[in-house]
Amino acid sequence: MVVNDKDVYHPKRGFDSNGINIFTETEYNYQGFDANGIHKDTRNEYGVNGYDWNEFDKDGLHLHTGSKFNLSGYDKEGFHHGGFNGDGIHKVTCTEYDVAGYDRDGFNNDGVHKETGTEYDSDGYDKEGYYGDGFNKDGYDKEGFFHDGFNNDGVHKATRNQYDVAGYDRDGFNNDGVHKETGTEYNSDGDDRDGYDREGFNSDGDDRDGYDRDGLNQSGWTRDGYDRDGLNQSGWTRDGYDKDGFNAGGIHEETGTEYDSSGRNKYGIDEEGFDLAGRDSKGYDKTGRDRFGNKREDNLIKTEAEKELTDNCIVNHFEEEAETGLNEDGDNYDDD
Repeated sequence: MVVNDKDVYHPKRGFDSNGINIFTETEYNYQGFDANGIHKDTRNEYGVNGYDWNEFDKDGLHLHTGSKFNLSGYDKEGFHHGGFNGDGIHKVTCTEYDVAGYDRDGFNNDGVHKETGTEYDSDGYDKEGYYGDGFNKDGYDKEGFFHDGFNNDGVHKATRNQYDVAGYDRDGFNNDGVHKETGTEYNSDGDDRDGYDREGFNSDGDDRDGYDRDGLNQSGWTRDGYDRDGLNQSGWTRDGYDKDGFNAGGIHEETGTEYDSSGRNKYGIDEEGFDLAGRDSKGYDKTGRDRFGNKREDNLIKTEAEKELTDNCIVNHFEEEAETGLNEDGDNYDDD
């Protein structure tokens, strides 16, 4: 049977409804053609190399094969070398049959194949694609029932319900959930009729309530509201400790003190008062220097000097005010 390759010639292939190419995210594909097959440089259906979108030139010759047909056997107009296009329409007759009266699969209007002279082709399939036993290449008959008698909805052809004539469904379980091969509630793979194993988990690793083998649902929470790390939404364990092992009172779970095994409290401060960056609450490291490299004692001297300077300025200011006030008053002088 001829393979339908019409997608090779779909004019909008690779472009969305707005004419934007899904690969380049522009209005042109990598070859420089837009959704209508017009090249951005030449402004016609041929690129600068003289070939169109499908790599045919003006004479209909293909870039790679040098013939009228591409590597898939189609010509410039989208017709296969057998004369049919992807929709099964013949190039000459413009119908589903060629000039001899046969379709692209070799059958005539009466369903007789041109090579075998029967209703079946050389592979044993009829015009509609069904084998001699009434099933197509996918294993379904014309009513949509598979070889085992069931259709895709799990309905049996003979009984028209979910069980076959022996009382078993398509997976081999009867109405009581017993499997026909094992005689138990589990099949040979160890799964019950609902697809759960003896431990209660399905093929995705989830139980009937949607929790995996670690006890977590798809959102990553246990039944009682804890995540994979054992923390609830407030960030506490079942025993009342945070992710770093401290309780609300600042006591560590392992050491029983306000410091963890590395010697730091819940705020990351060690017993000497230094944080993770190695600085105390005033910003000094263990050598007594600040982030600018200045020593603590030098900063203290500088601070005291600045304070003294400020105090002197204030004193001088008030003295000047007092002095000025006395000179302007004039009441302290005798008129005698």
